[in-house]
Amino acid sequence: MEAVIRKWGNSPALRLPTNVLREASYELEQKVDLIVSRDRIVIQPSEKV
Repeated sequence: MEAVIRKWGNSPALRLPTNVLREASYELEQKVDLIVSRDRIVIQPSEKV
C-alpha cells in the first residue's frame, strides 16, 4: 500500500487508513513507539503503561 507524507500544521504527517490499523490490531488513541533503523521508521505498540 502506498501513502504520502503531507504537512499538518508545522509537522509532516502520515495518515493511516482504518483497514491498515485494523489489520495490524491497532486502535485510535493507542500509544505507540517509533523506531528509526536503517533508513526505516517502524511503528510498534508501546509497552509503557
